[in-house]
Amino acid sequence: MKKEFEILSRAMGDRGLRRTAQRENILKVFLAMEGHFSIEDICGEVKKQFPSIGNVTVYRTMKLFEELGLAEKMDRGDGIARYEHK
Repeated sequence: MKKEFEILSRAMGDRGLRRTAQRENILKVFLAMEGHFSIEDICGEVKKQFPSIGNVTVYRTMKLFEELGLAEKMDRGDGIARYEHK
């Protein structure tokens, strides 16, 4: 998990973005999940542990993680995008 946080920190700095507690908490939750999860599943898990983090923040953060190479978005043809660790 340390490697992923280093990637996040470096990428945030390179892009001029802040490394926030919300992004770190979302990454912790995502990395603790095993398998392929819909964004709704990820939002639900984040809400259980961090009720103050909104769904929009999770959506934007997962898109960022995808861009940074921390997550891979998959489409199984059922219209539901799922994410997995990369």
